[in-house]
Amino acid sequence: MLEIEIVDSNIIEGGIEVFARAWNENGQIGFGADGTVDVERFRIFNPPVLVLDPNGDIIREYYENRGEEDEKVITRYYREDPEESLLEVISHNIKSIKTFAPGNIIPGKVGNTVSTFYPDADTESTSVDGSAGRGGVSEAWATIHAGAGNNSNDSIASLDEPGLRVSTSNASLWRTINRTFLLFDTSAITDTDTIDSAVLSIYVTSLTNTITPSSGTMGFRIVTTTPASNTAIANSDYANTGTTSQANEILIGSISTSAYNDFTLNATGLSNVSTTGVSKFGLRHTRDADDSEPTGSHSVGQKSALLPVAADTAGTSQDPKLVVTHSAPVNAVKSINGLSNVS
Repeated sequence: MLEIEIVDSNIIEGGIEVFARAWNENGQIGFGADGTVDVERFRIFNPPVLVLDPNGDIIREYYENRGEEDEKVITRYYREDPEESLLEVISHNIKSIKTFAPGNIIPGKVGNTVSTFYPDADTESTSVDGSAGRGGVSEAWATIHAGAGNNSNDSIASLDEPGLRVSTSNASLWRTINRTFLLFDTSAITDTDTIDSAVLSIYVTSLTNTITPSSGTMGFRIVTTTPASNTAIANSDYANTGTTSQANEILIGSISTSAYNDFTLNATGLSNVSTTGVSKFGLRHTRDADDSEPTGSHSVGQKSALLPVAADTAGTSQDPKLVVTHSAPVNAVKSINGLSNVS
């Protein structure tokens, strides 16, 4: 459980800037690489305003097996609460970035900038999230994996489930492979700043894994993507996804549902965070990324896929997000309500 103290806040272009202290069960959290930072600086661009509430009057629908004969609709309810939503964002950011126990904190020291970016909701102006896939077929693995995409989606509240599905008519063939696109306009990061760390977080509504082999050998991977447009996903973008891991992979058995799943970018991933434009990532099932057909005795319709919340859920604190910790190349001193700032 976190306790958060908002020290100061400012409206900035495209969002809000918040300075905060935080405590957990061990005491005050020391931020920064050495745990000396008393107050961390958080910038949230396109900040969310909705929070989950079973009695809320704002309704969003999510689709499992969208367009299939066994399509399932999941309904969730929200209320508008900008303050609570902001606290949810900061709370999750603190949990996902690397923090240290108390002991080294220098009172009044303000840390690096932690900037939070979301894809645009439809209609997009700078960056998109969406899906492209090949589905509704009954094909050998090599054919469905390398074939042309025949469906795409970038304008509903849930991304088409990234993952794999066995044919619904022949258990030796495959019906669906979907790939997810996650683009973030990170141009608000100062060009000369150093990218210290970054976490890409995806809120998972549900997970289904009935395909052998076991969940311990399959999972999900953050990759790069190169869609033809920064603001739309087309069927042809099915081929425009990388294979190299940009972050820690999460195995099926470690995926959390009704929660964010955090992918901490590795050195390769950090190098693909843009300070001048759009950072382009995506999510693929590991067997899809490795072009490694799951073998074993399958049954028709089995699948290994998760259902992520999309930015088109519009303003919720469960949208996909990229949290980047970055710092200026030289020390700078600034006064924030009497606090000294070393960035």
